[in-house]
Amino acid sequence: CKAFHRTANDNYILGHVSLDKVPVIPWRSPKQAFFLEKCKETGHPEALYREGVVQYFSFAKVGEGLNCLNSAAKVGHVGAAYVLGVILLCIEEGGEGRRLLNYVKSKKGIGESRKKFKDVINRLWLNNFLEPKPNACPMQAQHKRKQRWPSDDDDDNDVSCEACGCHLQVIFVCNLLRGIVTY
Repeated sequence: CKAFHRTANDNYILGHVSLDKVPVIPWRSPKQAFFLEKCKETGHPEALYREGVVQYFSFAKVGEGLNCLNSAAKVGHVGAAYVLGVILLCIEEGGEGRRLLNYVKSKKGIGESRKKFKDVINRLWLNNFLEPKPNACPMQAQHKRKQRWPSDDDDDNDVSCEACGCHLQVIFVCNLLRGIVTY
């Protein structure tokens, strides 16, 4: 049907359609790959997020990965804001990375972002890793957490210091990328 075909190719539809059933990298289906590419071209936040993670961590195309994650974060994709915030904290000191992680925390999205990121990277061959910078908090010993391991669904409301909370997220992601069990 021509009307259905026109509707399916509408930029608004492609920018908002659910990608839950589309694999992160559609190796076996050229049709799914074409569909995912069209979604990215329309600025679909989830498609941009996936592409950013794949480009940064699998293909080691740092600039392309950061651009995709930044584009997705700008339109409110919480997972992209989380990953971009962690990357920026590993690259530079404080600033934008902390702001992004505080945004994710304000949306109560830490746990969901961790789960989503873990799900995506478990489907990739990783070629790019992150190195955490030392915790910038001069009083980190006084900023105690509950005595337990953080879990995937933990929004870390028990960390009193912004720097310590952000550093905890960086350590979580760095350990996850290296295959170290963090919960």
